[in-house]
Amino acid sequence: MGRDDFEEIADRLRMELKEMNKIDSDRIWDEIQIKFLENHHYFTQTAIESRQKKKEENIQMVKERLERNEYND
Repeated sequence: MGRDDFEEIADRLRMELKEMNKIDSDRIWDEIQIKFLENHHYFTQTAIESRQKKKEENIQMVKERLERNEYND
């Protein structure tokens, strides 16, 4: 969530869920992502210091994609 490979890992999970018919659109996936990320909290000081900022950047990136409505499905 707060790492540079967030998009890569999230995209693999999104594709897996689509293949298993658990989600039917990328927009729904992004909505799920926002709910999950905004409700997640780091507990250790180390995680907060090393990952919180990047997690907030990732949240903003997904929100901007939702606002631009960049979906083909």
